[in-house]
Amino acid sequence: QNSDAPFVAALSPVAWYRYQQGLGTSTSGSTQVSSWLDQTLNANHFVQATAGARPALQADSSVRFDGISSFFNTSFTFNQSATVYVLGKQITWTNNAFWFDGVGGARMGLTQSAATPSIRLFAGSSTGPNANLPVDVYGVISCVFNGTSSLTQVNNTAPVTGDCGAGNGGGLIIGSSNTFGFSNIEVKEIIAFPIAHGTTTRAAV
Repeated sequence: QNSDAPFVAALSPVAWYRYQQGLGTSTSGSTQVSSWLDQTLNANHFVQATAGARPALQADSSVRFDGISSFFNTSFTFNQSATVYVLGKQITWTNNAFWFDGVGGARMGLTQSAATPSIRLFAGSSTGPNANLPVDVYGVISCVFNGTSSLTQVNNTAPVTGDCGAGNGGGLIIGSSNTFGFSNIEVKEIIAFPIAHGTTTRAAV
């Protein structure tokens, strides 16, 4: 993991929430995650001041969102074209629950949609459903927001392409979409880039 850090950093992510790094809990010994610090120099940190909205730290240092009230968000300039990578799994599947979205009602998100276990992008329009991440199985989801040339890809399976719409993010909210669409997911790592990555770069990341 550490040996890959210079490669990822050289691609200039706008935010990077790394596995087992930058996680803060509300009190010593607590499992409530109150912060997850961005590991770039951009300081786009996730902070959750509300106890009832904090996700739960798992024994392996992954972060679990409960599908009821837990989420993280942070505001920063985050417009299409963009790429977001998420290492995580769907604990349960609920139609229209969001893995992540834009902040404050801005739309640039990844949603559980269509039929279990499908996911797809939404930024005003929806790409086609991608059913390559079974429930309760970890995978890397690559999300490319690029208007009519958008896509989702799970691990190295064939990407599902389509038009996600023209919405911009204004930052990231993880675990819901604004005040609705809470998802029951577990996340180990998130990397966001202000550029659309092609096939070679996605495979390398």
